[in-house]
Amino acid sequence: MSTWYYYDKDGQKQGPITGGQLKGLAKTGQISPETVVETEGGKTSPARKVSGLTFMEVAPSETMPTGQNPFNATPPVADSTSASVAEKPKKTSISGKFVAFLSANLWRTIAMVLVVACLLLVTERYVSWEHPSDLVGEWKFDTGSGSYGGGDLKLLQDGTGKWRNGDITWKVESRRLHLIPVSRANTWDYTKSNWGSTLTLTEGNNKMVYKKQE
Repeated sequence: MSTWYYYDKDGQKQGPITGGQLKGLAKTGQISPETVVETEGGKTSPARKVSGLTFMEVAPSETMPTGQNPFNATPPVADSTSASVAEKPKKTSISGKFVAFLSANLWRTIAMVLVVACLLLVTERYVSWEHPSDLVGEWKFDTGSGSYGGGDLKLLQDGTGKWRNGDITWKVESRRLHLIPVSRANTWDYTKSNWGSTLTLTEGNNKMVYKKQE
């Protein structure tokens, strides 16, 4: 009488059993064609290779690949590379961060731009306050009355110039034009007309009208 062993679902070796008991286990479905069986001599093989065994039919999904021990199957290993790639956060470029910052602080950014623009305008106006650019240029004497008679006028942006062929410095204070020759200062009220092409200087009874040279 032959002696057999078999491996159960937990991979544990069971037996010994007789050949008749082995047939009974096959018919009742307690072992499958892929169940590993072992002879008394220690030789192992799938039960399907043992002649004379009839197995209970099972659904295809319940069968195991040929030659694999159902009790020692290794569970599938997750692809660590794929997992790490999927979990890796996306990097944000520097330009993307800058755009996001501007979007989140839009009104603050606009306010800052306006403040800077106002500061630039005030600074420019302050720097040129004493030497307005609309007075800079060459002015040709046109008409006049009083003791001064006339003389062409040239005003430069740096505050220097010429008047009646003499060197002068000039500036504007309190809406009055100060012409300062080497000898003494002359202070005039001034007005402009004809879109800035005519300059009129007045001081008491003295009046001089100049035309701007293009």
